[in-house]
Amino acid sequence: MIDTGAVHVTSLPFLPRDPDMALNRSAKNRKDRHVAATLIGLLLLAGTTQAAPIQCEIKNSTGLPSQLIVDPTTKKAMAYFSGFGPMFGTVTLIRDHDGRPKYNIYIPSTKKLLGDEFEFVLSPTERGHRFFGVAYETIEGKRYISYNHGVYDAKCGSIAKPPSQ
Repeated sequence: MIDTGAVHVTSLPFLPRDPDMALNRSAKNRKDRHVAATLIGLLLLAGTTQAAPIQCEIKNSTGLPSQLIVDPTTKKAMAYFSGFGPMFGTVTLIRDHDGRPKYNIYIPSTKKLLGDEFEFVLSPTERGHRFFGVAYETIEGKRYISYNHGVYDAKCGSIAKPPSQ
């Protein structure tokens, strides 16, 4: 075990297991320590990277949002409904889909005419993204699908900063 002060390192394969060897100041061991420090730094940075927000234009959408913004870091979402304006919600699930993120989005409705709440899925495809969803209506305490929004192509790209609510 190597005593590094606050952390005891025992199982990192690129660090020497013999404490005397760890203190050896030869050029080879300095290089090994440099490589180890670089790898530890990269591992720490990997946990702090953030995905950029994306903005999507939904094509041929009738009764659907014409625009969607998803921020994977804050898990906030905004859907812009033509004639009704923006509605804000949350990203409820992010999962891998062929090496790219697939998003489930929940948006409570601020306009009763459109339903009480929405669930949408934004999924990557070979040509871009696919967008589909449903609207729910709550009747006597039970939630029912009131509208199937269909499936549409979406053109998406990264943006610097999403709009605030």
